[in-house]
Amino acid sequence: EAARFLLDDPALSRRVKEMRHALSQAARASLPASSRLAARDSARDVGRTLRVEAQRGVRGAEDVVEANVKRLQEALRCLEEYGGQHSALRRCAARLRYEAYELERAVVGALGPRRALREARLYVILTAEVAGTSLAEAARRAVDGGAQILQVREKTMSDRGLVAAVRQVVALARPRGVPVLVDDRVDVALASGAHGVHLGDDDLLIADARRLLGPAAIVGATAHSASEARRAERAGADYVSAGPVFSTATKWRHMAPGTAPRLDPRGLSIVRSIQRVVRCPVFAIGGITVQNLPRVIAAGARHVAVCAGVIAAADPARAARRMRRLLTPPAR
Repeated sequence: EAARFLLDDPALSRRVKEMRHALSQAARASLPASSRLAARDSARDVGRTLRVEAQRGVRGAEDVVEANVKRLQEALRCLEEYGGQHSALRRCAARLRYEAYELERAVVGALGPRRALREARLYVILTAEVAGTSLAEAARRAVDGGAQILQVREKTMSDRGLVAAVRQVVALARPRGVPVLVDDRVDVALASGAHGVHLGDDDLLIADARRLLGPAAIVGATAHSASEARRAERAGADYVSAGPVFSTATKWRHMAPGTAPRLDPRGLSIVRSIQRVVRCPVFAIGGITVQNLPRVIAAGARHVAVCAGVIAAADPARAARRMRRLLTPPAR
């Protein structure tokens, strides 16, 4: 249920289903249903009324999943050790127990940042030059305003300086439940404890980044067309950014005060076409501001990635807050 409904992850859901079917087949081959049912005596089970203090401290989905995966691992170990003459069942239980360890790492690890990603509406990109302040201060302002995902995008900072800066952003954002990604740099993400990376056309392959960062990491990709988005999702991307929506997005900070970026109709059509062909979140990106966000939403976008529109605003927290309000669907 966690893999299917909370994470909406087809690969993990398939993996759990295959494990369940393998165990069911081994059990049927080793013990007939009548024997299995005859061994059940729930009325006289001494454990049915036992509760320990630790069981009363379940806090959320991660705790529920972790507790149940632990039960699965313990049950498989019992089958392995008490299976007696049922060699097929014992072999299957032994194999599945080791798979369950990997399953725990994948599902429990993914429930935090990847679940946050799926619920995120506002994704803010941090660049010190655009913000006119440190990355940590830009992150604080964005998170105070309601940013749900942060990305550190720095092209000229030294490797050592970048790792230190990302660590500061992670330390600020992690307690607020906000994942932090690094643009391009898988090595920096690993060294800094960031939650993942965003990859462009010429960066490391998605599959290679996933192999290095692990199943719980967020790996995003840039897509300029529906076909690129499909390829990225099939390769394992957790989300795609689609755009640029506005043609002058990369020049935004150099424009005269009060001048809005020019709408590129093709940008919004790309967002719509990508949303039709992928299941993962699609973040519209490129020159989006508080002023033009209603037009982006009207065109069908539900998730946006913003840089200057938040961090270069006169009041970044207020800009982020206004965007979150616009992006949040009204309660029914």
